[in-house]
Amino acid sequence: MPTVKYGPYQIGRLILGCNGPGMHFSAKESAEGRTYLTPEKTAEENSHMLELGINVMEGGNRFAQHAAKTGEKTLWSARGTAKAEGSSAQNWQSPKDLVANAIVKPISIHHVGFGNTGTDAWWRQKKLNNVREWCKMARDSGVLVAVTSHRPEVIMEIESQGWDLDYYMCCLYKYGRTRSELLDAFKSNPGMMPVDIMDEIGASELYGGGSLFVAGDPPEMLKVVKQCKKPCWVYKMLASGRLAQNESAIEERFKYILSNIKSTDTMVVGMWGRYSDEFGLNKEYVVKYSSASIQAPVPSV
Repeated sequence: MPTVKYGPYQIGRLILGCNGPGMHFSAKESAEGRTYLTPEKTAEENSHMLELGINVMEGGNRFAQHAAKTGEKTLWSARGTAKAEGSSAQNWQSPKDLVANAIVKPISIHHVGFGNTGTDAWWRQKKLNNVREWCKMARDSGVLVAVTSHRPEVIMEIESQGWDLDYYMCCLYKYGRTRSELLDAFKSNPGMMPVDIMDEIGASELYGGGSLFVAGDPPEMLKVVKQCKKPCWVYKMLASGRLAQNESAIEERFKYILSNIKSTDTMVVGMWGRYSDEFGLNKEYVVKYSSASIQAPVPSV
């Protein structure tokens, strides 16, 4: 498995995403995944991943729980957000508390992009500085620090300001478009708006719930990923399973992504073994196409 050095850690260029099978795509597949992934099956898949060199899980404590029980060497990243203005402290955990209370210490903590207190929502309010202050607190927790966003312009704004970060989490699709943004995009012909654009629970004008995936989004974010001096973890590369309907298409997608990110970047991909060894197949593609990645820029001294 090709690896990249992040702080003291050697991380495989293929990282397991925390969303369960079918998330943002198929309610039936999600239900099947919950039934299939028993604690025993989860432990089995985790061990298989480690054998293949897939040694990090993004945003979740599945690895941490497994490591605590088995003692296996596993790595995982934690998630947090800046506190909502006016909310009580009891409904929010500081980055330091999140790290301190973890079953197994994470290697990093990143400010999430989704939800009404996610990076994109703060950006829409022109209050990105709240996220920057959270990152300063996260730095004091003693782990790597990152920011997540679904918007290329958000990543570029942060990059231009020189925040103290170790990497970015970059969604290849502008997930979370608000309803007003969608209506504006389809104003010339609202009847062409996809039927799966629906307001999810909690959706607002700060963060939408519509799971719209369009072909024009990935090139925009990949352009930013290539420009960033810091490493990036790119995710939703298969559009939450929409581009994972046959193996040849999946391989082409891995080839495309790996050819359009830096050699210091990694890919976060949801995987499970119900119908095929997705872990093994995906590793093959990473090994096969990693050499096509763009040489990372040399950071200025």
